[in-house]
Amino acid sequence: MVSLITITSDFTIYSFFIILIIGTIGNIFNLIAFLSKDLRTKACIFYMVCSASLDLFFSNFGIIIRFSTEYFANNLTNTNRGICKVRGYFLVCLPAMASTGVLLATFDRCVSTSSNARWRRLSSIWFAQRLFVIFMLFILISSSFHLIVYDIRNGTCAPSPGLAAIITCTPMSSWPIIKPNWSNCSVLSDGTFTINNIHAECMLLNVPIHWNSSNLTTCTETIQIYVKRYFLLGYENISHHLWRIPEFEAVTVVGALSGSVSVYVTDKRSVGESSRLECPTSIVQNFTGCLSFIKANEYRLKQNTYTNTAHDLEYVLNVVMGKNRENLKANQRVILMGSSQGTYLLQRYLHVTQESEQVDAVIFDSVLPPDTTRLVYGDKYLNYIFLDLFTRCSQDQQGCAKYFEDNNPLRALYTYKMNEDFFDNSSCLYLLKTNTTELANKMSFILYPEAMQLLPALIYRINRCNQDDQNVLKKFLNVTQPPEEEGAIGYSILVELNNNLAELWSPLNLEEKNPTCEYLKGISSNTFASTNVMPDIYCEIEKTKILGYPTDQYYRKYPTKKTNMPMLLLHGDMDQALPLPIPRHFFKQYSMINPNFIYIEMPRTGHTALGGSPMVDEEGTCGWNIAVSFMLSPTFEPDRSCLNKISPIDFAGTTTKTKQIAIQYFGTDNIWVLKMNRNGCTNFEDLSNEIIYEIFDFLDTYQAYEIFSNLNIRFRNILTLSDLSINVNIFNISKLSFEQQYEQFFKYNTYRIHSLYISNPIVIDLIFSSIKNDILLTRLRILCLKNIDLNDCKDFFDYLILLPQLSTLIIYSFKNDCDRIIIYDKLFRLPALKYCKLSLNDSDNLPREVFSTAYDTLSPIEHLIIDCNVYFNELLHILLYVPHLRRLSIKSLTWRYGQVPHTFPFTLNKLTHVSIELNFIKFDQFQPFMMNLFKNLQVLYISTSMDDEYINAQRWEDLITTHMPHLRIFDIQHKTYLFNNIINGETCQDLMNRFATLFWTKRKWFFTHLLYYLDRSNYGVFYSIQPYSANEITFGKNVYISQDLIINIANSMIPLSQITKITINSDFICFSNIIEMLCSIPNCKKLILTSLSLENTDFSSLQCTKNFQYLSYTNTITNIFIKSCDFKGVQLLVNLFPRLEHLHINELQQEFQSIIKYLLNNNEDTRYLHSLYIRSISKIWIKKRKNIITEIEQQNNVSVKLPGDFGCYLWWK
Repeated sequence: MVSLITITSDFTIYSFFIILIIGTIGNIFNLIAFLSKDLRTKACIFYMVCSASLDLFFSNFGIIIRFSTEYFANNLTNTNRGICKVRGYFLVCLPAMASTGVLLATFDRCVSTSSNARWRRLSSIWFAQRLFVIFMLFILISSSFHLIVYDIRNGTCAPSPGLAAIITCTPMSSWPIIKPNWSNCSVLSDGTFTINNIHAECMLLNVPIHWNSSNLTTCTETIQIYVKRYFLLGYENISHHLWRIPEFEAVTVVGALSGSVSVYVTDKRSVGESSRLECPTSIVQNFTGCLSFIKANEYRLKQNTYTNTAHDLEYVLNVVMGKNRENLKANQRVILMGSSQGTYLLQRYLHVTQESEQVDAVIFDSVLPPDTTRLVYGDKYLNYIFLDLFTRCSQDQQGCAKYFEDNNPLRALYTYKMNEDFFDNSSCLYLLKTNTTELANKMSFILYPEAMQLLPALIYRINRCNQDDQNVLKKFLNVTQPPEEEGAIGYSILVELNNNLAELWSPLNLEEKNPTCEYLKGISSNTFASTNVMPDIYCEIEKTKILGYPTDQYYRKYPTKKTNMPMLLLHGDMDQALPLPIPRHFFKQYSMINPNFIYIEMPRTGHTALGGSPMVDEEGTCGWNIAVSFMLSPTFEPDRSCLNKISPIDFAGTTTKTKQIAIQYFGTDNIWVLKMNRNGCTNFEDLSNEIIYEIFDFLDTYQAYEIFSNLNIRFRNILTLSDLSINVNIFNISKLSFEQQYEQFFKYNTYRIHSLYISNPIVIDLIFSSIKNDILLTRLRILCLKNIDLNDCKDFFDYLILLPQLSTLIIYSFKNDCDRIIIYDKLFRLPALKYCKLSLNDSDNLPREVFSTAYDTLSPIEHLIIDCNVYFNELLHILLYVPHLRRLSIKSLTWRYGQVPHTFPFTLNKLTHVSIELNFIKFDQFQPFMMNLFKNLQVLYISTSMDDEYINAQRWEDLITTHMPHLRIFDIQHKTYLFNNIINGETCQDLMNRFATLFWTKRKWFFTHLLYYLDRSNYGVFYSIQPYSANEITFGKNVYISQDLIINIANSMIPLSQITKITINSDFICFSNIIEMLCSIPNCKKLILTSLSLENTDFSSLQCTKNFQYLSYTNTITNIFIKSCDFKGVQLLVNLFPRLEHLHINELQQEFQSIIKYLLNNNEDTRYLHSLYIRSISKIWIKKRKNIITEIEQQNNVSVKLPGDFGCYLWWK
């Protein structure tokens, strides 16, 4: 049902145009009638013609101005002074002149019927013309003062205050609440419009400069408030609203919560994109240049109060939500989140709106209570935390206290302070020409939890003061230089502290006593850490004695009305700006009126607890985890379990993060004793073994061996004599490189190999034929083998059984006739196998024995992926032997033999994740399988076809509710053949409505559909909508890669930089279009083509194109698979992809000998190529294959393997 407010708002917007259009049409008809030959000579008609003409001009003038403003954002009225003045002038003159014409016509009718002949002469046309001109001149002259009083004031065309305003303004009972008018804007400041499908919209709202509800008028002086929202596309109208005050990171929040929350931000008055109320200069230090401006604008600046800003927020919320939340759905929540100074604004907002609560919950992050003077005593608070840090250091005997004399860090701190008084010329302070005041200021830069652990070590080094310590201190002094004191244009530190933040630092009532400058200077000079803001700025402000700040009934007051609104306060116990007594006092005051107020103290957390509470070995922060659980909990109950995971203070400097920070500020990763070179840089040779091991983790082990083994004996011993695990990656590697690595390194370190990745079938044969059973890969945990012939490797599985730690096995086989009975039997015998992936070529001649063969052992496999076609009964038989299975993925499940059982002799109680594609299996056949085995399932990815029962929403609801109660993710794709059925929009909408009930939406499961026509048939696809994270693109057989398609790909939501594999199955390709597409996909590593037809291509001209030259220079493609190709195509590929390492040609019809010789030649374009697979079924190839290969082996250092009757694998260099 449409609300009265919505009707009123729409009527206000649209009725204006309707009335003006009707008036325009009426005036045109009047003119047509009045200008007829019989009437136009009469004086009365002359008056009416003039009136109708003026009315017509006035109507169209209003329509043009309003239309350009509302719909084309061409707001010249509020930006051009001339148009502003003319508009105000005409809006008064034109209606008055038109009305005068009607009055004169009435006068003419009166005198024309008079009995007096002299009066009747006044009805002549001659007199009428002169009389009308006189009246018009009078109106134009008498209204001319509008040209003076109208002007642009604070971005709005309005008259000046005073008598002119009284004359021209219409009083209003309240400020109008308009409909939100969002427009697209960039997500980031660099102009980026979307990131991972996250979009942003903005709008500007006019608000009165002073919210005095008893005296608001249509021409009250106004300012603009900037509002912005971030949302995941498709979720903007269903997600919860989180308002961040002030604006902080929003994109990460929206992305992390998968669109369930949209983030709203607003720049408060005088800040950011909102109207400026500050000094128009960028000079910060010399702010006295602002004084004349401030005196001239004192009235406007005094309206920049927290109370007015709170009313701004109230109005913005009313616009976005609707006065009665009519713009929101019933289940949408609105949560306000304030951090630091933003908490002060939220308190004022709650105060002014306590009679009519707008929002559902409030989150305070590091709160500033209304009765604190935080800024005045900021340095005192800072010192509290500094001393608390050294107290904690005393309690950490092994990581911190042990470095100090008598294990007393606090005594060392006072020793450092007193050394300055004795003028010791051997002290670091004297040698580096610094003092404790400068160091106090610089140490305040790093007094936050992620860096403050450096401060005890810094004091320790200053007191010790050897050459290394002097280098560290010099580095610290250099990197903590304050930034240039230049602010943005329109920013003034004077206005910021004396006006915007006045309530936070200075007593404003006369009965309260202001602190003296001498007192504040004394605080700063006697602290160990000091910002010096108050002595430097406050005292200068005190000298000016201008501006002031008006107090009101809310100043230093807490709300008194009781409320049940859920509120959460997060505060760090090491908040350097607001020590713990402040939030505890705040909680005490608010808990008296609100039983639902929750206060959580965050251990080892600094200012702004949301971001200042990192956790051990986990992404994100504890503060955000608690806040998110509070927002999304049905009862607003936060999850506090992360509090014991917050990172401890790493005084010893052992963690990677501390070492990184130490390098930044100390020039070394050892914060206590490490040497540095003369340039203040740490020598690589001095790094600890733990850091060296972390560096090696980013390198292939043999790469590390080549780079570091000759650096010194220490690195050689680490790489050859230590127990360091080895990771071996032999995917794309030349023959010569493999031989060197094997002989120099791996041959003697097989017992240390932790992971082994091989894609070369010749290398597989070499390694496993050379390894004897008494030389086991005893520490091997991960084994990945590609292009293996499983029928030739039956002994290989027997060897794997002897490996006690093998937990991950990945196998890709190119054979079509693998004996699956043997493979399953061997796999189930591997004693430690947890993860298994089998990628086998599909085969239709699967023996029935695979469904009934009994194996004599149960497997420990927990994650099983079968990347090939599996028959239903085959899968059931496999599942008998994997009782610990947690994750299952089947590329294609097909029905073949027998009946589907309705009960099963086994259970899979640990199975939580399933990904499966069903071929020719009906819902009725697959339902018993789900009912019996998916009881604890949490994630289901399912692809189906043909049987439309799979898109029966009610059946899925019943099945999930009854048999899959723990399901969190449900991702379905169903493809159906529509035959000649006509599917209209109503039918599709009915389907979508059935999947849009509360059951689906509350789980955040959303779906869509696609209809398309292919091969003279209609098809439909119904599928889930999920955030896109693909890393490969596949083009179907009937897809033509056109220019339009390339443009669509470039503009799609898929981040093309993450694409590493492209498959093109189409036979109809334009290679120049493929080149153009690849230019926009910079990180593609693998390219698969069905064919490469160049019959109509000018090879030489193609090579000269800019796209060809650019792609050949920038692409990183190393692996190409092509189904069919000729010699000309091979030349093209080699020239275009000079970094090619492996080439696979599946159907080579001719020229095979020329192609092989060409590729084996050492030329510039094939310098990285070291392996080739070719296959041909031509009779010449079959007849001469062995002779050709023998000739190649004799002439080149090439290893050859002949898989099957038609293939050939070559490996060289």
